[in-house]
Amino acid sequence: MTGNKKYINVEKISAETHAQFDAFAAGVMTDTMRELNAPNQELACGMDDQCMRKLQHWANAGLLNVQPGQPWSALDVAMATVLTVLKKRGLSMNALRQIRDGLNLPMYEELSVLGFAVLLCRQEYHNDRTLHNAPYLVIDGENRITLCRAADVPLVLTGPEIPTYLHIVLNMGRVLYDCSFIHKTKLMHETEFSELPAQIAQRLLDSATKRLSFDREHNRIKTVSNGGANPQYGERIIKYAAGRVVSDTVTTVEPLNE
Repeated sequence: MTGNKKYINVEKISAETHAQFDAFAAGVMTDTMRELNAPNQELACGMDDQCMRKLQHWANAGLLNVQPGQPWSALDVAMATVLTVLKKRGLSMNALRQIRDGLNLPMYEELSVLGFAVLLCRQEYHNDRTLHNAPYLVIDGENRITLCRAADVPLVLTGPEIPTYLHIVLNMGRVLYDCSFIHKTKLMHETEFSELPAQIAQRLLDSATKRLSFDREHNRIKTVSNGGANPQYGERIIKYAAGRVVSDTVTTVEPLNE
């Protein structure tokens, strides 16, 4: 196994793990690796507009290699799934970028760290569906990643260079197979895909929002939106022309809670 020390820490995993991983990689067929990167429209066909709005923020921030609505590959789905789980745990966008870069590094020639993990999880899932031998992803306080077996986790966690930092440990099999990527995304609030204050992110990511402005002197936020069918509060202006509605907006002004 190879790796960039800035992103990957493989110094503490056992020789047995190296041997098992090497043996598995030697049996991976070239067409199998290609399949991981092949576009597959069915993989993300369950994404609704809400999911696309959430993921669009990550695509715009450069976290994802594919735009919502375009065909996704198995690796695209796997990457978005891992990042979703980590963002739910409170990691910053910068931390996610570092972890993504580590997962994209080659582990065996043309096979990335993430690609290797996906293929190994597939084998374990198809063998007995228990995922007992699925690889673990360990992330240290510097956002370096280590892909290892369960037996290696205690070795990886001991003697951290900076003792005050905690590690994040993910069972990759559980992450990828416990529930679908679409389900994970739907469970998350739109603000979790952004580092903006929640109140601002909610309105910024809301497709109904037309304009957004801030009055810092009076600490207020002003939102102009289409209002939907039944706005709860605000000033609603409906304009008619030739007997039909040509404009329908709702303006709300509220305290800005940062």
